Amino acid sequence: MKTPLFIGLVPNAIVNNANRFMAPVGSASGSSTAIPRVPICEAGTLSRLKVRLGTELSGGGQYVFTLMKNNAAESMAVTLTSGEQSETDTVNTVAVGEGDDIMIRCTPTSTPTTQANVQLGMVFEATAPGKGIIVAFHAASGAALFMALGGLGSDNAEGDVQVIAPTSGTISKIRARRNTAPGGIEEVTYTLRVNGVDSALSCTISGSDTQDSGAASVAIAAGDLLSIGVTISDLPASSVGGVSLDWAPTVDGESLFFGTGNTGLSNAAARYMQVAGVAGRDTEADAQGVAPIAFTARALRARTVTAPGSGKSWTYALRKSGASQDLTCTIADAATSAADATHSVAVAEDDLVNILIAPTATPTATASMTVSMVAYVPGAAPPSGGRNLLLMGVG
Repeated sequence: MKTPLFIGLVPNAIVNNANRFMAPVGSASGSSTAIPRVPICEAGTLSRLKVRLGTELSGGGQYVFTLMKNNAAESMAVTLTSGEQSETDTVNTVAVGEGDDIMIRCTPTSTPTTQANVQLGMVFEATAPGKGIIVAFHAASGAALFMALGGLGSDNAEGDVQVIAPTSGTISKIRARRNTAPGGIEEVTYTLRVNGVDSALSCTISGSDTQDSGAASVAIAAGDLLSIGVTISDLPASSVGGVSLDWAPTVDGESLFFGTGNTGLSNAAARYMQVAGVAGRDTEADAQGVAPIAFTARALRARTVTAPGSGKSWTYALRKSGASQDLTCTIADAATSAADATHSVAVAEDDLVNILIAPTATPTATASMTVSMVAYVPGAAPPSGGRNLLLMGVG
């Protein structure tokens, strides 16, 4: 099973004169290796690291993008030099075990052309047949909060980060990691929440530990609202936190995209969102992710915190290589959600994909909106397990 997860990072996420480190999901990068490391909850193999720069390199210099596992460089890497814009490592693979953590390092040499936009992609193949993973993380905090799945997103208000499930399946494993241990007797608990209620799936990081995992079978239905609740005891040290969940779809081959917009939205002009991002963008290139393998996009769903109002609406459409596709849905009048269960769109390797958000008649401003869809790759899971595609768009 191949699961595309599109990852969008903030504009100017890399620089041309120093290393930068990027999470394998969400909208974050930084100069420190402590920032974006995300845990893996299922053993498997990573392959097909793909990188596409916003502009072709010219003159001297190069960028090297390297997979990092447990803060150590691995063999899977992509090098881009003058005259190149996109490249894929089709040779190297990296085995990961449950409890490993991953991120991407970008290393420039000889001051290459500055890049304001980079897209990355990668494939994860689980050892367990038919399994996928969903990853997320939050910025440094020592407080209770709620996390959005599929990217960097956290808030004190759960409604602002709840994502909507586009299809059904089961989540049965959670693993959380904090870069800094809570310390002393302090504890931090991460719990999968469904429709605003704690599920049985949770894990607790305490004392000098930096990771913990939990197991419990939680059924997910299309339309369910999902989030991760983070609760604390005493006063744990502030830390970045990463979470991964396993995913077993009811229909083999169905993977999940989650995009959450709680900044950069407009009720007067079109905006663009990564399919696994946390913000609306004025410029489409800042929201695009590049596909490292082909898949079919379907089952688009959208949700707003606030209804548009009478005679007003929000329309959401999948964009492929800068063009709107038939996969679309509209939230209108008093509704707060909508779905397209009819259309599907074939996405080829190297296609650029994102979501268009188009307001009509100045709908009521909303604090947040979420968009989700299925990435489907037909066929039974191979004997070695399911594949999970991680697409990382650095906008």
